[in-house]
Amino acid sequence: MRSPFTLSSRFLAATALAISAAVVFPTAIANHRNEEPQATSAKAAEKKPKTLIPIKLPQIDQEAPLRDEKFGKLRTLILEESVRSDLTAEKLNKAAKDGIITEAKQARVREVLQKAIAQGLAKRSVLYYASPDLSLENLQEAIKDKDAKPGIIDFVKNELAKLPSKAFTRQDYVEFALKGMFRSVTPHDDYFNAKETAKMMESMSSSFVGIGVNLDTSEGKLKVERPIPGGPAEKAGILKGDILIGAGDVSFDSLSLEDAIEKHLRGEDGSFVTVKVQRGDTQIEVPLVRAAIKQPGVEYTMLEDGIAHFHIKSFSNEISQELRDKVAEAKADALLDPTLKARGGLRGIILNFMYDPGGSLREARQMADDFIDKDGFVVTTEGRDLSHNEIYKSTKGDILDGLPIVVLVNEQSASASEIVPNALQDHDRAIVMGTPTFGKGTVQIYRSHPDGTSSKITISQFVRPSGTSNQLVGTIPDILIDTKNAEFEALRKNMSTERDLPNALPNERGMAEQKGRTKAVCSPANPGAVVPEAEREKGLYNKDGMLNVFLACARDYILKQENPNYASTRTTTVPYSVPAAPQPNS
Repeated sequence: MRSPFTLSSRFLAATALAISAAVVFPTAIANHRNEEPQATSAKAAEKKPKTLIPIKLPQIDQEAPLRDEKFGKLRTLILEESVRSDLTAEKLNKAAKDGIITEAKQARVREVLQKAIAQGLAKRSVLYYASPDLSLENLQEAIKDKDAKPGIIDFVKNELAKLPSKAFTRQDYVEFALKGMFRSVTPHDDYFNAKETAKMMESMSSSFVGIGVNLDTSEGKLKVERPIPGGPAEKAGILKGDILIGAGDVSFDSLSLEDAIEKHLRGEDGSFVTVKVQRGDTQIEVPLVRAAIKQPGVEYTMLEDGIAHFHIKSFSNEISQELRDKVAEAKADALLDPTLKARGGLRGIILNFMYDPGGSLREARQMADDFIDKDGFVVTTEGRDLSHNEIYKSTKGDILDGLPIVVLVNEQSASASEIVPNALQDHDRAIVMGTPTFGKGTVQIYRSHPDGTSSKITISQFVRPSGTSNQLVGTIPDILIDTKNAEFEALRKNMSTERDLPNALPNERGMAEQKGRTKAVCSPANPGAVVPEAEREKGLYNKDGMLNVFLACARDYILKQENPNYASTRTTTVPYSVPAAPQPNS
């Protein structure tokens, strides 16, 4: 029987990478578990040495990039602003020189893997197997997962034994040095070249100019995952599953997927493009006018019984206003539906932050404040430089007027998506359900540079209203969710969290206060049961008829608050008990 959760180890790896690189303006991010924060990660301790594939590089002068004027300025910036007090110019110089070699090797690996993809030896998802290093075992895993063909091993070995086809430039080496230096400070400090900077700015605005499609590129093709509602592609009849094979007179076969997207699908607002589409055995041409596309940051669904579900994908700019608008829409929907109106309209909401990598700290503060009807603290930040210390307060006024709130989180909820649950939990405004969160309790400041590049420096740590730190600890749920699904639980345990990342800041406080937070465990009443399609109720089951345990547990909790005698047939909740420690043999 298929798992109700369509997750893969590659997806989890990609998610961890996305979180470790999340941008914050200033923002935060944090982790978990009932272990001491300074303890070595069990996952890290269990890792076995891998067989790294040798990479041939040209002769490199590691000292030259360090004499560059820009490098010197950014090194000074780190020393002045970083939350770390143990940094020196010598430590940063060493990290930069090590970074030159590391980044040059990774650039070579990406070049070779892209070549393998172009020759049909692998899918684009093979790039995930190269992180953080490309090893023989990683390639064997890619072959086992059918993300690559057996011939890729010999191809990669042969290619990496050659010198790069394109020589690295002086600017490349400066960039490599900067990346090595920044990444040695914390897992979330980084330097971004001009192309990476442009992509980040676009992701934070949640908008772009294009034809309006979400694409699946895992198989090396531009396959439409879904047309964006209201976009040019949807209006022109492009469908899920269509493959985009060209634009105008240009075939995408001769281009990298990135170039096909950036140079032909994207463009100026109002510009015209004819896209060639493969639909089954038929090729069609679709004329389109590019437009500004706004990606929704909040997905809203009204579940049965007047409970609204809001999935917050990330904390982009204006996300708090978007959620306010969706809450107002849910209130109206609950009153316009005669059945829901008869039951009292909107009865509660679910705020879903699962897999949300975070974003803007100020947006997180505003979102939490919208539901807290008192003057108090939402979050404070503490840095080595006093100018980075800030206090974010809540004000009176609750847009839900006290209706019940359940917040859903998991190991990949990080940063701002930990700050909101923290505040609502500490102010007794919501029940947090799910699994312990990522555990990144640091704040970064983002700086753009005149040449179009940018950098991110960790300037402070954030503190929740109770005075504890999220760093390495994360947000501990009040009610743990156990899916009773072995496949999903195995994948979940392999999710990387803050404590698994190199150079993570230690946490001097906060662990003891979170012990004992979890009081109950919710799980499906009938694990593995499949509901016939005709009987599936809105929003609680996936396409295969399997229960979404997270949503069902949250819904049942809200209904139980309104009616203490309510008994669910879908989920069951029992008191949480910590397993007793094994006793030594007598």
